Amino acid sequence: MPDSPTPAQAAEKAIREALEAGATSAFYTDPRDDNRWRENERLALACSPEALTARLSQLAEMRAEVERLETRAELEEQAHVCAAEERDHLQAVVKDLRADAMRYRWLRHGDNDERILCSNPFAEDDEPSMFLPRNAELDDAIDAAQSGTLP
Repeated sequence: MPDSPTPAQAAEKAIREALEAGATSAFYTDPRDDNRWRENERLALACSPEALTARLSQLAEMRAEVERLETRAELEEQAHVCAAEERDHLQAVVKDLRADAMRYRWLRHGDNDERILCSNPFAEDDEPSMFLPRNAELDDAIDAAQSGTLP
């Protein structure tokens, strides 16, 4: 069931219908009631077809501005959400980079590399018998050595 129109929407509809029907006044004033006419003279001028048409035009412009501002607010909210997601991602990257930097500093300090060297039992005479693990294995070995859980 559609929402019932607000009083302002109903009034706007009535004004539009009156203007389309060629109305020259938006209300009836009994010409015999001179005092009533004077009281309503300003209202009568404000309710002329030209004034009402101008007001309706202003109303349409205002509605367009409200729609533009609502769209802008939605876009700004989306930008805020994207910025927050990007911030969270970058914080995670920084955390990973810090861990890598700490591993590198640990590895280059003193003889720490010797604590994680692996032996190669299949090495030929002309090949090194010791090597550093690579990639995630190296990270895991350094983390284990730093925490004291290296076998």
